[in-house]
Amino acid sequence: MASLKNLTIEQLTASLEAAQTEQSRLATRVKEQDRRILTLITLKARTESDARSKAQEAQELSARLFLKQCLPAEVVQLRERIFNLLAQVASDQITVAEQRRLSEELKTTRKSLQLDVCNHRLVVYEEAYSGSRSNDYDDASKEVRVCVVCGLEECQWKAEEFKVLQDTPHRLIRRYYDFYEFGSRLGFTGVRDRLLKLRDLDALLDLMAGLVKLTD
Repeated sequence: MASLKNLTIEQLTASLEAAQTEQSRLATRVKEQDRRILTLITLKARTESDARSKAQEAQELSARLFLKQCLPAEVVQLRERIFNLLAQVASDQITVAEQRRLSEELKTTRKSLQLDVCNHRLVVYEEAYSGSRSNDYDDASKEVRVCVVCGLEECQWKAEEFKVLQDTPHRLIRRYYDFYEFGSRLGFTGVRDRLLKLRDLDALLDLMAGLVKLTD
């Protein structure tokens, strides 16, 4: 500042004008950089949103692919045959003899699906219950697992004791209460029956993938 004392009015005026010009230039540059930063922030937010959407899409596609692989053509065909037989057996337009014949075919077809064809890749279960002390543990119950494709059911006290519906990397095993929102009145039996009655395989796959929930 001491050197400024020696400047003439003309020099001070010129220096002031130069400083103001530079200040204006820098202020303009700051605004431009702010606009660029805002653009980058907006672009980053949009990119992050797109990345999340793609990650969700990839997850859903992966789940859908896995679930589709759980249903070989022969399984789908036999399952569809069972639904057709159920509808025919329930018809009041057939004779008693025909109903008896269809019921026997239904029994045979269901057994073939459960024991010979189905790979039991989609399973719902209810945990074992050790029982209550107040009931002397007489109300204890085993873990129940059900294949939602063919209806095969197996009960054991421990996960490692299952012979058919055991844990494997290629089997999706989900707890029954994961299928509905908190507060639902659906229990294990309700969930099991709803899943087994679903003829629409896409709807079943959506439920198993957790993309939708069951409602009361």
